Amino acid sequence: MLDTLMDILLFRLHKKDPEDRIPHLTTGTVVLGGMIRLSILVITMWWISDYWEFHQFWPLFSILVVMIVFYPAYREMSLFSESVESVAESTMCGSCMHFESSAQICSKYDEHITEQYIPCEGMDWEPHSR
Repeated sequence: MLDTLMDILLFRLHKKDPEDRIPHLTTGTVVLGGMIRLSILVITMWWISDYWEFHQFWPLFSILVVMIVFYPAYREMSLFSESVESVAESTMCGSCMHFESSAQICSKYDEHITEQYIPCEGMDWEPHSR
Protein backbone atom coordinates (compact mmCIF):
# COMPACT_ATOMS: atom_id res chain seq x y z
CA MET A 1 0.00 0.00 0.00
CA LEU A 2 2.78 2.43 0.92
CA ASP A 3 4.74 1.54 -2.21
CA THR A 4 1.71 2.24 -4.41
CA LEU A 5 1.20 5.62 -2.72
CA MET A 6 4.87 6.52 -3.21
CA ASP A 7 4.65 5.47 -6.87
CA ILE A 8 1.70 7.80 -7.37
CA LEU A 9 3.27 10.73 -5.52
CA LEU A 10 6.60 10.39 -7.32
CA PHE A 11 4.97 9.75 -10.71
CA ARG A 12 6.57 6.32 -11.00
CA LEU A 13 3.86 4.81 -13.15
CA HIS A 14 6.17 2.98 -15.55
CA LYS A 15 5.98 -0.61 -14.36
CA LYS A 16 7.84 -2.79 -16.80
CA ASP A 17 5.53 -4.92 -18.93
CA PRO A 18 7.35 -7.54 -21.03
CA GLU A 19 4.54 -7.60 -23.61
CA ASP A 20 4.57 -3.83 -24.17
CA ARG A 21 6.32 -2.47 -27.28
CA ILE A 22 6.57 1.11 -26.01
CA PRO A 23 8.84 1.86 -23.03
CA HIS A 24 7.06 3.95 -20.43
CA LEU A 25 10.28 5.34 -18.97
CA THR A 26 11.92 7.80 -21.34
CA THR A 27 13.79 11.06 -20.98
CA GLY A 28 10.55 12.92 -21.68
CA THR A 29 8.64 11.19 -18.88
CA VAL A 30 11.43 11.97 -16.42
CA VAL A 31 11.45 15.65 -17.42
CA LEU A 32 7.64 15.87 -17.42
CA GLY A 33 7.45 14.30 -13.96
CA GLY A 34 10.05 16.76 -12.67
CA MET A 35 8.21 19.73 -14.17
CA ILE A 36 4.88 18.60 -12.68
CA ARG A 37 6.43 18.09 -9.25
CA LEU A 38 8.16 21.49 -9.46
CA SER A 39 4.97 23.30 -10.46
CA ILE A 40 3.01 21.67 -7.63
CA LEU A 41 5.77 22.63 -5.20
CA VAL A 42 5.93 26.25 -6.42
CA ILE A 43 2.15 26.67 -6.17
CA THR A 44 2.14 25.10 -2.70
CA MET A 45 4.98 27.28 -1.44
CA TRP A 46 3.33 30.35 -2.94
CA TRP A 47 0.11 29.53 -1.11
CA ILE A 48 2.00 28.90 2.16
CA SER A 49 3.84 32.21 1.91
CA ASP A 50 0.60 34.13 1.29
CA TYR A 51 -1.81 32.32 3.58
CA TRP A 52 0.45 31.80 6.59
CA GLU A 53 2.62 34.86 5.89
CA PHE A 54 5.71 32.69 5.93
CA HIS A 55 7.98 34.94 3.88
CA GLN A 56 11.32 33.37 4.81
CA PHE A 57 10.61 30.17 2.91
CA TRP A 58 13.61 30.06 0.55
CA PRO A 59 15.72 27.61 2.60
CA LEU A 60 12.73 25.28 2.99
CA PHE A 61 11.87 25.67 -0.71
CA SER A 62 15.45 24.81 -1.73
CA ILE A 63 15.49 21.66 0.38
CA LEU A 64 12.07 20.58 -0.90
CA VAL A 65 13.13 21.12 -4.54
CA VAL A 66 16.07 18.79 -4.03
CA MET A 67 13.99 16.17 -2.19
CA ILE A 68 10.84 16.27 -4.32
CA VAL A 69 12.10 17.27 -7.77
CA PHE A 70 15.79 16.56 -8.34
CA TYR A 71 16.33 13.33 -6.41
CA PRO A 72 13.37 11.43 -7.94
CA ALA A 73 14.37 12.69 -11.40
CA TYR A 74 17.94 11.51 -10.79
CA ARG A 75 16.68 8.07 -9.73
CA GLU A 76 14.41 7.83 -12.76
CA MET A 77 17.26 8.82 -15.11
CA SER A 78 19.51 6.18 -13.59
CA LEU A 79 16.77 3.58 -14.15
CA PHE A 80 16.38 4.83 -17.72
CA SER A 81 20.15 4.61 -18.31
CA GLU A 82 20.18 1.03 -17.01
CA SER A 83 17.32 0.06 -19.31
CA VAL A 84 19.04 1.67 -22.32
CA GLU A 85 22.26 -0.19 -21.50
CA SER A 86 20.43 -3.50 -21.24
CA VAL A 87 18.66 -2.88 -24.57
CA ALA A 88 21.94 -1.86 -26.22
CA GLU A 89 23.72 -4.97 -24.94
CA SER A 90 20.98 -7.50 -25.59
CA THR A 91 19.85 -6.38 -29.05
CA MET A 92 21.68 -5.72 -32.27
CA CYS A 93 20.29 -2.17 -32.26
CA GLY A 94 22.90 -1.13 -29.70
CA SER A 95 25.61 -1.36 -32.34
CA CYS A 96 23.56 0.24 -35.14
CA MET A 97 24.23 3.76 -36.33
CA HIS A 98 20.51 4.59 -36.18
CA PHE A 99 20.20 3.85 -32.44
CA GLU A 100 19.69 6.98 -30.34
CA SER A 101 20.55 6.07 -26.76
CA SER A 102 19.22 9.34 -25.32
CA ALA A 103 15.69 8.36 -26.36
CA GLN A 104 15.97 4.57 -26.78
CA ILE A 105 14.73 5.04 -30.32
CA CYS A 106 15.62 4.05 -33.87
CA SER A 107 16.18 7.33 -35.71
CA LYS A 108 15.52 5.78 -39.11
CA TYR A 109 12.07 4.42 -38.23
CA ASP A 110 11.30 6.85 -35.38
CA GLU A 111 10.12 3.97 -33.16
CA HIS A 112 11.13 2.93 -29.67
CA ILE A 113 13.30 -0.15 -29.30
CA THR A 114 12.72 -2.78 -26.64
CA GLU A 115 14.28 -6.17 -26.04
CA GLN A 116 11.22 -7.79 -27.60
CA TYR A 117 10.75 -5.37 -30.51
CA ILE A 118 13.25 -4.21 -33.14
CA PRO A 119 11.62 -1.87 -35.70
CA CYS A 120 13.52 -3.03 -38.79
CA GLU A 121 13.87 -6.65 -37.62
CA GLY A 122 17.56 -6.40 -38.49
CA MET A 123 17.08 -5.65 -42.16
CA ASP A 124 18.42 -2.04 -42.04
CA TRP A 125 21.17 -2.59 -39.48
CA GLU A 126 24.29 -0.54 -40.17
CA PRO A 127 27.36 -0.56 -37.91
CA HIS A 128 28.69 2.58 -36.24
CA SER A 129 31.36 4.30 -38.33
CA ARG A 130 33.50 5.30 -35.39
